[in-house]
Amino acid sequence: MKRLLKSKMAAGGGIIVILILIACVLAPWVAPYSVKDFTDDLLARPSATHLFGTDSFGRDALSLVLHSGLETLSMSLLTLVISAFLGIVCGVVSGYVGGWTDRILSMVMQGIMSFPSMMVALLVMGIFGTIGRASLIGAISVTLIPRFSMILRGATIPARDAEYVTAAQALGVSRWRLLWRHVVPNLVTPMIVVCSTYLPSIILLEASLSFLGFGAPPDAPTWGRIVSEGGKYFRIAPWLVLFPGSVIAVTVIGFNLLGEGIRDVVDPRVRGKLTARSVR
Repeated sequence: MKRLLKSKMAAGGGIIVILILIACVLAPWVAPYSVKDFTDDLLARPSATHLFGTDSFGRDALSLVLHSGLETLSMSLLTLVISAFLGIVCGVVSGYVGGWTDRILSMVMQGIMSFPSMMVALLVMGIFGTIGRASLIGAISVTLIPRFSMILRGATIPARDAEYVTAAQALGVSRWRLLWRHVVPNLVTPMIVVCSTYLPSIILLEASLSFLGFGAPPDAPTWGRIVSEGGKYFRIAPWLVLFPGSVIAVTVIGFNLLGEGIRDVVDPRVRGKLTARSVR
């Protein structure tokens, strides 16, 4: 923890993330207006009264961004938990069991990864429905499960072949006891790094799908849907796109910095190398 706090990258990203989270969680109290407050001043320019201007319904854009942030971040975190859990289970089983199990799981995961994430997500939503939180979360999870799986598979194989595991096997320790007592604990660090790395990608993918009109219903707006609605009036009210888009960018940068900081701390070999982590 001390090393993490000393990392400028992690500290900077952490501050951004904390501020964004606080603003979104406390939106009912810190937002200037309620999302149910409508005015007659439609598409108003940014001013002291409305810092982000107003939308086509006369709602305060800043208040709308704050309130919808909790919806966006909660869906992104839930998607991360689901995709990470399933991906980690598949990766650990694939790497530890080996044989035909490993071959079949690897073929399936590589097959999904061979297509762009957006294409896979759109295909899943086309099959199970284009509107709804569950459909959006499921579509994004399908695109990320193979990535978690392949990374954890690669981390499991060296842990499985370690000398202390071989010695425990010689003593008659069961395979599953070895897995949970000796292999899985050594995968905690890769799990943390992978989760912190892919969260920004989930936020971007969710925003992209919401921008296209998929995902959460209109009565539960997300940042991507706000940008999509604002795009209809971009020529006369560009602030409806620029401000929410900037919030998305700052949030993704914050999580990226935090993830890179964590990676630098747990793996000194890559310290100082900032790499792109977006899902293509």
